Formats: sequence, structure tokens, C-alpha cells
Amino acid sequence: MRFSFVSPLVALALLVLQQGTPSAQQSSSQPPKPASSENAYASTYRPFPSRATVIRNATILTAAGPAIERGAILIENGKISAIGQSVTVPEGAVVIAATLRGTPGNPAKIGAEMDRIAKAREETQPIRSRTGGSTFKNPPGHKAWALIDAAGCRGMTLGGAQVSEKHCNFLLNLG
Repeated sequence: MRFSFVSPLVALALLVLQQGTPSAQQSSSQPPKPASSENAYASTYRPFPSRATVIRNATILTAAGPAIERGAILIENGKISAIGQSVTVPEGAVVIAATLRGTPGNPAKIGAEMDRIAKAREETQPIRSRTGGSTFKNPPGHKAWALIDAAGCRGMTLGGAQVSEKHCNFLLNLG
């Protein structure tokens, strides 16, 4: 049985873990050049192109004054562009709104449940190893770890990277 759509992904991920990306190699071996002589430490941050995002129904704590209850925050081009109770939502913006309410629980029961979950994770995932967490998204109708295992990649090692023996959707950094 051959899973050609899984094996190249695993091989690519292992190669990137071993050698890094070309831009990462370049930046790690060469110091960044100053943006200008006026500001030798100018930021190199450039926001990713994205849709405007509005977070609504938020309690906003500002440095300039009192908290804004049930306010909104508009983020455009990676920066906050408006804050207040009557922020205009741009056409096509992503709107995030939530009202959360909690109820008191029994601390002993909550602690026991958290311990149970932590134990289950410890038994099934390589949480004590250096990983980037679960690596591949599950394709529709499949579990990524099962496809990687069926492709024979459990424990596969390339350079300083290894597909975990414990859970195939974790890539370990052995370097």
C-alpha cells in the first residue's frame, strides 16, 4: 500500500527540520542589515496580508482611561486601527464575538480531571521530547498519524529529525 500524498510531506518536514528553510539558513549565518543609518535597529516586521478583523463584546483595558465595556477592537493590516463602543465594521471583515460565563466548580474534581487528561497525553504523545506539537492536519475522513504509520514512517529518522515512535504525527528534534 502506498500513500504518496503522505510520504513526501513527511520527507519534506524531516528535511526542513534537519536543514532548515533557505531563508532561515541565510538569516542565521548573516546578521541583518540596518534599515537606515538613522535607526540601526528598525523593525523588520511586515504584516501578512489579511482581512480586517473585529473583536466585539470585549472589555477593553486602555492605558489612557477607564475600561471600555462591551467594546470593539478593529485590526487592519496587522495593527489596531480603532477601539470603542461604536466601531464601524468594514465590508468583508472577520467578526469575532463571544460572551463567556463561568460557573464555580469543585476544585478537587476539576484537578482530578486535569490530572486524568495530563496522564492520557503523557501515555500517547511524546510530550517530554522536543517537538513542534502535532504536525499534519487530518485529511477529510482520515487520521494523519494513521496514514503516516501505514506508509511505514513510524520511527523514520533523517539527520536530526525523527517521526515519533509513540505518535506518528509528531516529529522529534534529535539535534
